[in-house]
Amino acid sequence: MLKHSFMPTLKTMIINEADLKRFSNQHIIIIPIRSFSSGKSRLSSVLSQQQRSELMQYCANSVIGATGDIPTIVISSDPQVQSFALERGKFCLPDPGSTLNQIINNLYKASFEFGISHLTVAHGDLPLARDLTCLKQDLSAVIVPDRHRSGTNVLSIPTGTKFIFSYGFGSLEKHIQQARLNNLQVSLVEDPSLMIDIDMPEDLDQITSKLNWNRKSVAVDDEHKSNRLSE
Repeated sequence: MLKHSFMPTLKTMIINEADLKRFSNQHIIIIPIRSFSSGKSRLSSVLSQQQRSELMQYCANSVIGATGDIPTIVISSDPQVQSFALERGKFCLPDPGSTLNQIINNLYKASFEFGISHLTVAHGDLPLARDLTCLKQDLSAVIVPDRHRSGTNVLSIPTGTKFIFSYGFGSLEKHIQQARLNNLQVSLVEDPSLMIDIDMPEDLDQITSKLNWNRKSVAVDDEHKSNRLSE
């Protein structure tokens, strides 16, 4: 059950930045997913385009399912991704076409302006994700690193600071420095279910045995899929 005072429909769940005011005083989760069809090109040596698309849907299903009842916004302008998120009861904010850092930093500032209290950003390629609802800590930056302990898979912080998101190479250390500059305590959470992402063939080889997935087809777990909302 979504924690809102209205019953959303598919039409009302594709939102714009000004609609963030409906989440005033709440904690929200952001999941950027640009596309299922064009991502993970570094896996092209071991997976076909269709297989990569199916794998990305499997990962997205896990991440979205891990958000529970917390209001969740998937950032994407891709119709397939939008339908995927809406069918699971999540909101969609169209991708403005900027870089990931520009998108998240602008959204972080807007969230504070519209009264949102806390923001959690999770990558959409975490195939083992189970629970994103327990990471919120007041006055703290909660960071889940990748398995190499150099990147940032999940980041949860209160709004109202001058924190600058800096995804890319070495983002973990950059985010730790930003947290300290903004007088936030740093809490590193080394949760194996959130530390594993899939970028390179060796990532896939390492975790395939843990997934309900094979390279012939994807059996998307519909446990977290909501009933399609009425038009």
